[in-house]
Amino acid sequence: MRITTISAVSGSSSVRDFKEAMSSQLAGQGHHLKDFDLTQMEIKSCIGCWGCWVKTPGECLIRDDMARVLEGIIQSDLTLFVAKPVLGYVNGTMKMAMDRTIPLVHPYIMLVQNECHHQKRYLKYPWLGLILEDSGDLDLEDRDIIEHLFQRYALNFKTELKMFRDTSATVMEVVNEINSI
Repeated sequence: MRITTISAVSGSSSVRDFKEAMSSQLAGQGHHLKDFDLTQMEIKSCIGCWGCWVKTPGECLIRDDMARVLEGIIQSDLTLFVAKPVLGYVNGTMKMAMDRTIPLVHPYIMLVQNECHHQKRYLKYPWLGLILEDSGDLDLEDRDIIEHLFQRYALNFKTELKMFRDTSATVMEVVNEINSI
């Protein structure tokens, strides 16, 4: 399986260590991994110009490292977001990168489950997964909100949120769950 991990965790962190151990296990099992550490990349904020839809369809006008991330996402079978929650959601760097994935869909709208959503740009989109750092300050309601928002994100990208875990699980539990997808 081709797996892309996208993380936005600066400094030393249990979720960074978790991701590295998980990646090592997955690579050892023959998975092809591509890792994007957003804290080591130049990623700018979306400016809402819609150039990715009108001027250069499917390609953002902002010239930074996000083009490589988008390519990694669309070429993967599973894209894992790895984040430390801040104020009940993923941190700002991760959210900024998620906002910049809009070139992966068309501006044209269609009805999906009686809701308006963008049409697909590509034939296949990767499944999504989310791994959060378990820092002990996320309650069940926070987790439910984050999971719901990622399910909505997946719906807009014509895919599914296949897993949502935190670092209270063992690395092998997460690896086994990925292998069962």
